[in-house]
Amino acid sequence: MSAPTGSPAPTGRTHDAKEFAAELASQQASSERRLRVLLGAGASRSAGLPDLAGLSRGVLARTKPDFGKMVEGLFHGRNLEQALTRLRRIASLLDAGETFAELGVTDAQALEKAMTEAIVQEILAVSTSSNPYEGLATWVVHQERRNPVEVFTLNYDTLFETALEDVAGAYFDGFVGVLEGAFRPDLVDGDPSQAPLPAFIARVWKLHGSINWKVDRTAAVPRIIRLGQPVVGEVAAIYPSEEKYEASRRVPFLVLHDRFRRAMAEPESLLLVAGYSFGDQHLNEVIYNAALRNPRSPIIVFCHKTIPDALADRASTLVNLTVVSETEAIWSGRRAPWAGGDVAEVLEAGKLVLSDFPRLSMFMARGIDARNVL
Repeated sequence: MSAPTGSPAPTGRTHDAKEFAAELASQQASSERRLRVLLGAGASRSAGLPDLAGLSRGVLARTKPDFGKMVEGLFHGRNLEQALTRLRRIASLLDAGETFAELGVTDAQALEKAMTEAIVQEILAVSTSSNPYEGLATWVVHQERRNPVEVFTLNYDTLFETALEDVAGAYFDGFVGVLEGAFRPDLVDGDPSQAPLPAFIARVWKLHGSINWKVDRTAAVPRIIRLGQPVVGEVAAIYPSEEKYEASRRVPFLVLHDRFRRAMAEPESLLLVAGYSFGDQHLNEVIYNAALRNPRSPIIVFCHKTIPDALADRASTLVNLTVVSETEAIWSGRRAPWAGGDVAEVLEAGKLVLSDFPRLSMFMARGIDARNVL
């Protein structure tokens, strides 16, 4: 996070948590600045939901009794998303009667259905007593800006949508309709400030699909629709395939990923990243390129524990890419620990509590008024 005009860059051998919190507020002060949020699995994991590794184990356990060695081979050396990609790739290449890795076309289709069903079951099996997204949803709802807040999420669950509805927040996710929402690329493409939807309606873009996205094969051309409840007994549209995949099933993913690229290319914007481990190289390069090409657009990454080495390397050369963890920060290209001394709701016992998503979410709900943190 580069220091705003008139504010000194951090100096010395430590970083000042109070100064960081104040600048976090300052970066959002302008109603003209475009606000973006990118959420990864760590945000939902704070509510007790499994991360990608946990989902991989759960899906394998649920599908193994019926698919045995077929699904074991699929998961060998791969996580859930990699396994789904390989499965769809195999299915797209096979003709009737052909097999590969013990999979025929019918087997592959049945296994994809079973795997997406298992994902839905694994997520719904978790009983959450509280929703860590509520603070973030409150913050989104109370923004009065020329441009809508855009939240990009890699999570399949619907915790954020639930939080928005709990606080009566208006949002648009690219689909129009409640029971069987149809995807509307024309309302996603282009500059949100010029869109027919008003700025107070937040945008929620689910880059990897959702447990309530269904692959509808009853239409003349298969399509993806968004249901009013989780998909049961049918194929859920979770995680896009990298290879041959029916064009109609790729449309939401392609359009939403393109929206992320274009959003990151727009100047004078602020991106807040939480719960994301920087494991997706494609998204990483979009973020790094944006930081390089738009030096006046700060990017602030909250890491729960440690800072990934590759991310640290980039942050050391990109002064507008700030990365914080509970014990240290890379700020204006300099890596240093936090200074001692508690700061209410920011630093406790020498650790930055904002690296914990529920605490960050609550902090955001306060409106992040600079007067509250000085």
